[in-house]
Amino acid sequence: MVALKFLVGLLVLIVLVVFALQNLQPDVVIEYYFDKKIGPMPFSFALLGAAVLGSIIAALVTLCEQIKLRSVIRRQRKQIVRMEAELLEFKRIPPEPLPDKTIIELAGGGEMPETAETQRPAGAE
Repeated sequence: MVALKFLVGLLVLIVLVVFALQNLQPDVVIEYYFDKKIGPMPFSFALLGAAVLGSIIAALVTLCEQIKLRSVIRRQRKQIVRMEAELLEFKRIPPEPLPDKTIIELAGGGEMPETAETQRPAGAE
């Protein structure tokens, strides 16, 4: 993957150099706010400068996103460790037996649940 990125970068660099060599006429003036100007300069230099500035801005935005995502990952890893420790604590505690009344209520009301021997077959009444 690194070799592919290198080859693509090298190809882009070759294209930019060829473009710069073909466009050396000094006919571009870049005007900023407050009557500030840069130029005249070759069109290829202006285009290359814009590409470099755009790449720097994109790299800064990407860097900020990566820092934010790494902090989220770090926070989630800490939470996972805490939750795993809590799970181990719960596994060590023996379960408390349910009182008989609770078992009867869970089975469907105030009656004792039917066992396999007292259940009637389906359709027999």
